[in-house]
Amino acid sequence: MAEVILPAFSPETLVADAIAGMKALERSGIVMSDGRRTWIITAGNLLLARKTGLKTLSRITARQEVQDLTSQRDDAKVYRSTLPADHVLSEGAGPGRALFVTLSAARSKQLSSPSDCYCTGDPQHSLPPPPAKDGDKCPYGDGATVVCE
Repeated sequence: MAEVILPAFSPETLVADAIAGMKALERSGIVMSDGRRTWIITAGNLLLARKTGLKTLSRITARQEVQDLTSQRDDAKVYRSTLPADHVLSEGAGPGRALFVTLSAARSKQLSSPSDCYCTGDPQHSLPPPPAKDGDKCPYGDGATVVCE
């Protein structure tokens, strides 16, 4: 299992503030929680939201829901093999932060490696290489668009 500390925000947070918090921690994604449900929003989707004029995180629909297992923290240590592939521990990582836990080393690396540009395709990936600029079609030929900081 790989772990990444990500900045955590509420749905009312401004997209610009979430991007600033993500950059301050040198990450490529954030955790958003409304107290009942929790999501991961990647850097590319944050940049695209800002570019299209979305003001708050709640308006971003391109997000991955994950389970917050903070209340099961002790059980999680004992039953680690039964945990979902991706989950969050919202307490214990510090104020305004959450611990994202994943079985995917590639997913952990993606969220730990900030970039200036992202391809908005599925799966989303950072650029370069190859070089690209804001608004270009993704150089990997997946039909997606490049968004840059």
